[in-house]
Amino acid sequence: MDEPFWNATIEELKRGFSDTEGGFQCVICGRYFEEGLIFKSGEQLMTAVKAVAHHFSNEHGTIEHHLLNLGKKQSGLSDVQRDVLGLLMGGADDEEIAEKLGFSSVSTVRQYRFKFREKAKQAKVFLTLMEKFEEKEGKTTIHKGAKMVDERWVTNEKEEAKFLDTYIDQTTGRIKQFPRKEKRKIVILKYLTGKFTPGQTYTEKEVSAELKNYYDDFATLRRYLIEYGFMQRNSDGSSYWVDATVGK
Repeated sequence: MDEPFWNATIEELKRGFSDTEGGFQCVICGRYFEEGLIFKSGEQLMTAVKAVAHHFSNEHGTIEHHLLNLGKKQSGLSDVQRDVLGLLMGGADDEEIAEKLGFSSVSTVRQYRFKFREKAKQAKVFLTLMEKFEEKEGKTTIHKGAKMVDERWVTNEKEEAKFLDTYIDQTTGRIKQFPRKEKRKIVILKYLTGKFTPGQTYTEKEVSAELKNYYDDFATLRRYLIEYGFMQRNSDGSSYWVDATVGK
């Protein structure tokens, strides 16, 4: 489990695969299923989204199994916490868990239930504090749909202004040269996202026409906007839209 796993959103982890450019990717092994193709398993024919779900179930079992087997450094769970949570998720009752793990009383299991809920609350508080901390440092806020999130996303207002001045013609608004470095690329993609109305649905032709106003290779821009999560599209590619949280 590497980039496909750590770059996935919570919802993508829960289902076992992530939306990628033109298809779907298993979060465990990284296997890619291209959208628009038909996949065969035995005598059954499946679309890409059904095929990746079928693959995950057959090859990897459940996402709970993989999450529970992460080390303490990745999950923050001690061995005992992992065992208790695993049994709870497996449907075991408190008495059964206490007996299997050798607890002196059932109340110990109840205490773990309480600790898990407290841990979830603490995680929410910590994530909020970190976002506020980054805002204080002048770093950009990462929108909810962002993919491949790491230090490449972190820029301050001064850097953004510098990159926009470097790559955008201030008279025409067109891109003078599309950057190769990730941090600069993301700033330009954020700039392009601002050219679309959040929540409004666009056809592929409309997206291409708008992007062509800013760069001749509009197909590359469209692909990057999807790949980096600035823009969403439906399964058949007939509708594109920008979520209200993107770029904010």
